[in-house]
Amino acid sequence: VFSILKSNGEIKYISTAVEKLFGYDIRELVGKNVFDFYLNGNRNRLEKILDLALKYPKREIMGDIVFKHKNGQEINLEVHMQNLLNDNSINGILVNFRDINRRKRIEKRMAYLTTHDELTGLPNDIFFRRKLGNCCKNAEREKKDFALMMLNIEGLEYAKYSLGYEAGNKVIIEVVKRLKGFIREEIFLSRISDNHFAIIIEDLKSFGDYEEGIKKIIKLFEKSFIIDRYEVDISVNIGICFCPKDGENAEDIKNKANIALIRAKKEGKNSYRFYSSKLDI
Repeated sequence: VFSILKSNGEIKYISTAVEKLFGYDIRELVGKNVFDFYLNGNRNRLEKILDLALKYPKREIMGDIVFKHKNGQEINLEVHMQNLLNDNSINGILVNFRDINRRKRIEKRMAYLTTHDELTGLPNDIFFRRKLGNCCKNAEREKKDFALMMLNIEGLEYAKYSLGYEAGNKVIIEVVKRLKGFIREEIFLSRISDNHFAIIIEDLKSFGDYEEGIKKIIKLFEKSFIIDRYEVDISVNIGICFCPKDGENAEDIKNKANIALIRAKKEGKNSYRFYSSKLDI
């Protein structure tokens, strides 16, 4: 969509493509102020783009905004604006609106694939590290404890080797289903590698609460998984540490949870260990 604006944002001209892209008839727009069709942050962004165009004549100014179609649908737009007020053939601000919905969808999908496990849809190690770092900062700022649980799932490799790769993936999906069915939606669950998962819990109040929750997670693995008519026995080991009691930065917290996990694995299947002996709240 091409448009020519006055310096105050009034629409002098707009191309017929506006009817297809925005749903408005040309007669509904010409003579109106372009800012009247945007709300809140998007109006502010468009105002800034126009201010820059007025400040820097002949330089093309670009930005992204969201426009609401006449039917209410939101459209992502790339705006190109150039000050041609001194050009006798234009005598206005030349604007080009481009529909970038498809590009935004692709960018969103790529961002999701970068930060999520393809098989389970869970946040991956990249997302986990970012989340853990933010939790550590919040713990320091708000003086709130949180726990990091590192889970090692035993038996997945055996399932893959004995039943095949696809069956192994089905086991992982069933493991995630059991975990999701137990933990609350606001609790962060991540798959950080093939058989390693991480859980971040921010709102429990006592050491006993954490221990009770861990025992319930372990109980989830006491029952065999039925995969393609086969019974598959899967076990879990859990290492737990607390922030800020056991460490104050993300790397330290992760390392100490892994140390606790190694200790739990030495004790056998379906075992857990805390890095520290108690939580003072």
